[in-house]
Amino acid sequence: PKWFQLYFNADAGVTRSLLERAKAAGYSAIIITADALGPGTSDAFLSMSSPFPAGATFGNHDPRYGGKGDFFNQKVELTPADIEFVKKITGLPVIVKGILRGEDAVVAIDAGADAIQVSNHGGRQIDGVPSAISQLQEVADKVGHKVPVIFDSGIRRGIDVVRAISLGATAVAVGRPVLYGIAVGGVGGVASVIEHLKTELRTAMLLSGARTLKDLAQGFIRNKETEH
Repeated sequence: PKWFQLYFNADAGVTRSLLERAKAAGYSAIIITADALGPGTSDAFLSMSSPFPAGATFGNHDPRYGGKGDFFNQKVELTPADIEFVKKITGLPVIVKGILRGEDAVVAIDAGADAIQVSNHGGRQIDGVPSAISQLQEVADKVGHKVPVIFDSGIRRGIDVVRAISLGATAVAVGRPVLYGIAVGGVGGVASVIEHLKTELRTAMLLSGARTLKDLAQGFIRNKETEH
């Protein structure tokens, strides 16, 4: 299954084109990126000077591939109405990615979001932002069981998956490890990363006493708040 991660363009016509092309290409869900409405400002990001090579194009906007518009012309005033806009054009489920506050999750769900993705964009957008895992429980508690809660940012080992599921995530998304795998070994590298995570997850569950993912709950996590 393919999900399309949308960076909302300030030009509604460009956004509509992206959505229509994604649906025509067989994507089964749309992810609205809500936490990267411009270039990253973290020290690590800025230290790269210009991370985009001169003359580089963004494939989704490249006219040679049916695209149009400027990727950097992103819409900065996202509203709940944008969720309805995406659903009206595509008829597909919508995931809102980049949520770190419970109240924002409620607003997105009330506007029609079919899932919430807790993420701080890998921590590369802005320095000082809380870790995604530290906000997961707050968001999950607010969401309840209304929609699935996906978690990303910092998943590196099987025990990270256990932590996320225990704190309320329905599923996790894996970013950088997959990129490392494809850089080193192509398709086989990606497969090895996923298999390694699965093996570590099984071991972590075994040693934690969880027979199934459904067994994992907040009682499996100890932090400063639960110690008192």
